[in-house]
Amino acid sequence: MIKFIMHHLTYPSEAKQNNIQGKVFIRFIILPDGKIDNVTVVKKVHPLLDAAAADVVKRMPKWKPGKLNGTPVSVWFNLPINFVLN
Repeated sequence: MIKFIMHHLTYPSEAKQNNIQGKVFIRFIILPDGKIDNVTVVKKVHPLLDAAAADVVKRMPKWKPGKLNGTPVSVWFNLPINFVLN
């Protein structure tokens, strides 16, 4: 997951130019088939960073679903994505 985000996350150029940084928190559901659904920004920083974080999560490949008593189930996941300029 971390490698995917590092490789596919694009820091918006306008945010770079305006020195906008921060940690965006994304919440989503991993469905029993491993697909990601209901991507929501729960802690916003700036519309540009919020959109970039949500976009990269929506593009992630399928996950291994959570299991309860051996049966795949839907699971909520919270993911912080940190935008930092060096």
